[in-house]
Amino acid sequence: MSNFKNVGIIGFVDKVLIKGTVIRLARFLVSSGIHTYLEENSIDQESISGAEYCSRADMAGTCDLVIVVGGDGSLLHAARDMVDLDVPILGVNRGRLGFLTDISPNEMED
Repeated sequence: MSNFKNVGIIGFVDKVLIKGTVIRLARFLVSSGIHTYLEENSIDQESISGAEYCSRADMAGTCDLVIVVGGDGSLLHAARDMVDLDVPILGVNRGRLGFLTDISPNEMED
C-alpha cells in the first residue's frame, strides 16, 4: 500500500455491511498516512476525520488507486467511471458472489 499516496473509496453505503466496511477501511488508510477520498454525500464527514470528499470524476483524476467496497456489480460500475484515466481498482467483497471482488473484509488491512 505504500506505493499509493492517494486512495479513493467507493461503496453503496445505504447497506449496513458496506457502510461499516467503508468506515473501517477509511480510518485504516487515514491512520496509515494515506490521503483518503470518499464519494461526496456517501458518509457523514464526522465519521471519518482526515478523509476528503469528492465526486467520482475528481476521484478518478486524483487517486492512484480506487477501492470499491461492494459486489461485482459495484466494481463494474466503478470501472466504467475510471477506465478513461487508467486508475487501478481493487474490490473488497460485500456482495454475494465475489467473482471480481476477491478481497474479503478480513484481508483488507493486510
